[in-house]
Amino acid sequence: MPDLRRFALEDLSRGSGLFHALDPRSKLAGCLWMLAVISTTPPGAHAAFAGYAAILAGALLASGLPLLRLAERSLAILPFTLVFAAGSWLAGDRARAVGLVEKSILSIFAVLWLMGTTPLPALLEALRRWRVPRLLLLVTQFVYRYLFLLSGEAHRMRLAAECRSGRRSPRGLRFRVAAAALGVLFARSYRRAENIHRAMLARGYRGHLPVLVPLRFRVADAAFLAWSILPPLAVRLAL
Repeated sequence: MPDLRRFALEDLSRGSGLFHALDPRSKLAGCLWMLAVISTTPPGAHAAFAGYAAILAGALLASGLPLLRLAERSLAILPFTLVFAAGSWLAGDRARAVGLVEKSILSIFAVLWLMGTTPLPALLEALRRWRVPRLLLLVTQFVYRYLFLLSGEAHRMRLAAECRSGRRSPRGLRFRVAAAALGVLFARSYRRAENIHRAMLARGYRGHLPVLVPLRFRVADAAFLAWSILPPLAVRLAL
């Protein structure tokens, strides 16, 4: 079995939190607004960044999303951010270096909130309604799905190798086995991907993943948009 921890974000997006049932277009608009406000805040405005953090923390808690697990995922972006922050720090612009780290962490939490409350098919449908190029959406959905396929195959092969005492093998042998396993992994994943694609076509796939619940913009979505726009704007204007 694949490690279910790899699919935690996808599983969370199908929960029943406060924001899960909202129209994905309103959530996408709210997230983009938050990202725009964060990115345009000048460095050194630590009080504003603290206000954004409070808003995002409230949204995450109201959605029932696990803050600690999302914080672990947010660490993946820190090495890239720290490289650019270190460059600004060494150049003498310490305020910009600290601001870059603050903006990156807040932005990734905003995106994780969106992905944790919105299934990918619904999010892609919202983008389709916004006239995003169809080819871009098609590539996105296949890359997303087949990354899970590749991850699952790799996990099963690693588990099989460990059951055969792979961890106790000499390091050189383990390296050769891992190199050979890459070719096997590609062949098995490619073959299974073809089978999945044929099964999708047999079930009526026509270029986009089906959305089980039709999109409807309701009063709750308008209220959410007001909530997602006004507090960040108030924090931004209070500088």
